[in-house]
Amino acid sequence: MVDEETQDIILGSRLYAQKVRAGFTPLIVSEERVVLERREDKSCVFLNKEDRCELHAELGPTRKPLVCRTYPFLLTDTPQGVYAALSFACPAILSNDGASVEQERESLETLLRQAPGQAAPGCDEDGRVEVLEGLFVTWTEYEDLERSILAAFDPEQPVDSLLSIAFAITLWERQGERLVLPAQGSRRSSQPVASVSSFAHELTCMVSSNLIAMLEEIDSVEERARVGSRLWNQEVYFSQRFQREFPTFSIRSSPSLTVTKLLERYFHNLLFGKRLLAGGTVVSRLLGTTCGVAMLLFYLEAFSDDESGPSQGAIDRSFTLIETELLSHTHSFDGFFLEFERALEGVRKSL
Repeated sequence: MVDEETQDIILGSRLYAQKVRAGFTPLIVSEERVVLERREDKSCVFLNKEDRCELHAELGPTRKPLVCRTYPFLLTDTPQGVYAALSFACPAILSNDGASVEQERESLETLLRQAPGQAAPGCDEDGRVEVLEGLFVTWTEYEDLERSILAAFDPEQPVDSLLSIAFAITLWERQGERLVLPAQGSRRSSQPVASVSSFAHELTCMVSSNLIAMLEEIDSVEERARVGSRLWNQEVYFSQRFQREFPTFSIRSSPSLTVTKLLERYFHNLLFGKRLLAGGTVVSRLLGTTCGVAMLLFYLEAFSDDESGPSQGAIDRSFTLIETELLSHTHSFDGFFLEFERALEGVRKSL
């Protein structure tokens, strides 16, 4: 979103006039908000061929939209203050380059004083966290849950472990003054946190397949359904959007050691940066992450040009797609993941 002050600055810039003459509408209204226009490849209209910000070059770093100034940080407001996660759509984050979050702390605090609404709310007005639809817990209880999630996540079996964690939370029960997860497992355990039916795995595969079909940008609902069905049934599919043959889709893809370490860092970043609180319930965000990781493994294979493992280019492209179009930089699928949560609760009730 572009605030009114920044709108006026951009409208008066030389660059804005250039973009209009080139046929662009640099500032557009979307869902009652003013946002920057994007090209067909989803990149910002103000990025040059080297992926550098032309607004930054003309106006300087302090006159860009606030959302651009906070990038690659993803901010969440909590009872303990604002937490900063990192966007893995940024190549510098993926390669672990650049300044640390602590080194950027002062500049982020300045931005938040200027525009406190930049941090997504992580809880309600009473400081409670919505874990399941209609189920709120205290901040202390959420911190206990977070520790359980960290202990149970297995980057060598990322999709299975995330799905098991989400399913286990639907079995939460109160013991005295605390809510606890049943049958907690160790981080490296091959045993799931809770018994998840084969139907729950099929549901995850179906949801992920349909999300891939949606990201294909197919206008016809019927054609999207056909593409989702082909992926779900593990058929090879030629992607019109990416102009390449996709591999067969499976939620149980085995990541390489390089990818395993990257997924571990990515999930720790989401957890410690409080991104499970940024939109929807904790379970719906976990399910979104489950699908995101499954799709990430799929795209890493799809974008790789040989069998030696994903190249840095494939890794960059895959994370950019998942982060910008599915998880961190959009809330378009929040309702979709909430429906997934409701379906998963239906699985639990049937056991």
